[in-house]
Amino acid sequence: MGCTTGPRKHPSHTGHADQGDSSLQYPVASAPDANLTLKLADVDHVTATYEPAPTPHARVVISGTLADGATRIHDIREQRVAGGVTLSVITARPKDAVATLAIIPFERVVTVDLQGQPAGIFSISANAEGATVVVP
Repeated sequence: MGCTTGPRKHPSHTGHADQGDSSLQYPVASAPDANLTLKLADVDHVTATYEPAPTPHARVVISGTLADGATRIHDIREQRVAGGVTLSVITARPKDAVATLAIIPFERVVTVDLQGQPAGIFSISANAEGATVVVP
């Protein structure tokens, strides 16, 4: 089971920038590149929709903001928990970047595999914001 990110949303398609957020205070982990700072994204809203075909899955839309134009979404990690899944949306920002201090929205679409899940409520959270779907 896993999650996959959908097509990246560009401003011309959705009105949202293809970037993450650097406003949180604590780095998530050491960056593979010493010149990057990794942090959790500032997620404002999560919606989830159950889709039965071709295989049961949840279509999850994650929306949030970033503090400047130098930050990008680096990774979305999935961790299964009892009754659901936790998604960690991680951003990367070059340490020496100079960027505008404008708040910029982002949106990501993630697919969460529900095959083999028991019937009932399935919880999905992304950086502390959550949604649920009902698995028939």
